[in-house]
Parts: sequence; C-alpha cells; structure tokens
Amino acid sequence: MATRRVLCPWCGEVDRPKDLLAAAKRTPTLVQRVLRGLTNAELFQRPAYNDWSLHDIIAHLADAEIAFGFRIRMILAEESPVIQPFDETAWAGNLDYDHRNLRILLNSFRTLRAANVELLQISAEADWARVGRHPDFGPLTRELFGDT
Repeated sequence: MATRRVLCPWCGEVDRPKDLLAAAKRTPTLVQRVLRGLTNAELFQRPAYNDWSLHDIIAHLADAEIAFGFRIRMILAEESPVIQPFDETAWAGNLDYDHRNLRILLNSFRTLRAANVELLQISAEADWARVGRHPDFGPLTRELFGDT
C-alpha cells in the first residue's frame, strides 16, 4: 500500500495511505481479523496501568466513528462550522467501555464506517473544498481525508 508522510493534527507526523478512503473502508475487516481467536482475557488485558485494552480500543473506534460522521456532515452541510472536540478519556470512563458488548461495538463500527466512507465517496468535488474549524487544530480540509 502506497503511503506518504503527513502531519496529522491528532497524532503528529505519520505515514498515511495515499488512498485513505480505501484504507478506511478496509479497516473494519482488518480489525475483525486481528481479534479473531483472542480470548476475553486477551481482549481485556491492559499493557500497563491506565493503558487501553483491545476492547477499549474497539469501543473507542465505534464511538469515534460517530463523532467523525457528525463532523463530516457538519463540514458538508454547513458553512465553516466549528468542529466540536471530544475527550476520549472521559468517553472511555463515563461510557462504561469495560461493559460494552464487543459484537455490537464491531457491528456499529463497521456500519458507521461504511456510511461515512460512502458519504465521502459520493460527495461532489466542490464539497472537498469545504472547511471545518477545530478549536484546537484549526481548519480541517480535504487534506485530512487523503487524495482520493
């Protein structure tokens, strides 16, 4: 898979697939493959105190996809909207990640990701020029979503 070095507002400098939408579309299948055959003990194991378990990460992926989808819709539908940040640590603690059903989380992530990727794929070229404004990271543009 071809990649390029980019500055992500959340992660810093990273290697990112050139076709980010294709990679995003594949991610739920890859996640399920990684989890296949793992025991509950392995899913809930925390590498260190206060680290997230694999189960926590799956819950975060499902919840973050909701936030991501809302942000996409705001950018596509509104003029220069303010993109609301969220505190993933508070979400993990207050949304009871330890007790969320893994199957429901995986199905939610898969369904939400498919809907979000489809929306981005069918968006008109002019829609890609639209900008949202994040209070911490500034303008969010097509660059965040790749070159497709």
